[in-house]
Amino acid sequence: MKLAPKWQGALPLPVPHRLHDAQGCDLEPLDLRQPQDLLRLRAYIWADQPERRTRAVAAISLKPPLPHRSSAIEFLRQRLAAPWIGCHLIYSTVAWQYLSQDEKSQITDLIATRGAEAKSPLAWLQIEADGKSPGAAMQLDLWPEQKQIELGRMDFHGRWITWTAPQPG
Repeated sequence: MKLAPKWQGALPLPVPHRLHDAQGCDLEPLDLRQPQDLLRLRAYIWADQPERRTRAVAAISLKPPLPHRSSAIEFLRQRLAAPWIGCHLIYSTVAWQYLSQDEKSQITDLIATRGAEAKSPLAWLQIEADGKSPGAAMQLDLWPEQKQIELGRMDFHGRWITWTAPQPG
């Protein structure tokens, strides 16, 4: 599977990394081993976007693990309860708009609290609608620095990225 958005702006500096674990959650996750769920997922892809269909088929062929059946706040409470080694990355993409104001407040408070008291770095990468055009805002929040970095904007379906983040200095 290859993601190849049209890129505008300077490329970020390459940073070596190693992924130890990846998990996600959904209130009603689709089980892509089930034909009806696979058909439902394919129905969400607009007919005039064959490149999205191609990427989805490639992603499905990787047999991703089933997300936890959980609310975002409960999932994060569990994931952030124990200490972690290395940088713990929380990633949200076009999910914020589906949460209530109370859920958003709880999530923001939980992440900020755990980030401030953590022994290892915590990062929150958000690609979310912000009422501006085009696309979605990309933002990175970092702890223990309590730093917020505007990274740029991104198409909701991954077709392009406009990178405007400052170069590290």
